[in-house]
Amino acid sequence: MFADQSVFNILTFDILEGDASKALTDINNIALSQSIAQKYFGNVSAVGKTLLLSIKGEEQLVTVSAVYGDLPESSSIKLNILGNIDFGKKNLTKMLITYGNDEKPKEWKDAWDHNFYSTLLSLTLEPMPVH
Repeated sequence: MFADQSVFNILTFDILEGDASKALTDINNIALSQSIAQKYFGNVSAVGKTLLLSIKGEEQLVTVSAVYGDLPESSSIKLNILGNIDFGKKNLTKMLITYGNDEKPKEWKDAWDHNFYSTLLSLTLEPMPVH
């Protein structure tokens, strides 16, 4: 999943390592779930370490900026790696080709019936006065 920095203001993450306020400020930053961090880095701190991603044969380095506790099984959000949204947009074409989609990226981004992007809202519990 890709998101902007505000995702940490809307969703509750148990940050185990790193700083949530800076986790996705750089295009090449990623946050990892605890289980994924342990898978790739063992018991060593993952923050500051790099991973080499291969997207359609192009290799790109990303830096782990935070590690969060695994989300509960009951969560509707299944999330092991959280990346910067600008990284996702930059690599959209390559990711679509990788997944075998033959649509043009512009058609994909502009179509209302695709769920590539989601919007999360944070609402107050206090009633708003009607004017």
